[in-house]
Amino acid sequence: MEHEFGGFPWEPQARKLLDEQSPITYVAQIHTPLLIIHGSQDFRTGFSQSEMLFRSLKQLNRPVEYIRYPAIGHELTRSGPPLQRMDHMLRIIEFFERYAHNDRPAPVEQKAESTGSDRSR
Repeated sequence: MEHEFGGFPWEPQARKLLDEQSPITYVAQIHTPLLIIHGSQDFRTGFSQSEMLFRSLKQLNRPVEYIRYPAIGHELTRSGPPLQRMDHMLRIIEFFERYAHNDRPAPVEQKAESTGSDRSR
């Protein structure tokens, strides 16, 4: 903390920087739907911070959702069980489909219908 922020949280210079960079400082200005995803074993950003942001937005009646994956750290998109990583990706896609207001469907690869007579080997 001392080297990253120029001091400790209780020192005025570091406190000023931490407050300027904290989402909770600007929570009243957040109106865009927000999906907060956090790993319970994230030691870089404690989940108490994401919970505080989530609860604050709920109190303000803002559109917010919170997902916390058990036993996953900060690298939750690049590590962990494949099913959990797939769940993570699908939740993000579903969230954007709900809030992006896009009439086009999500791009998916369409497989050609098989008639059974043409079997490639």
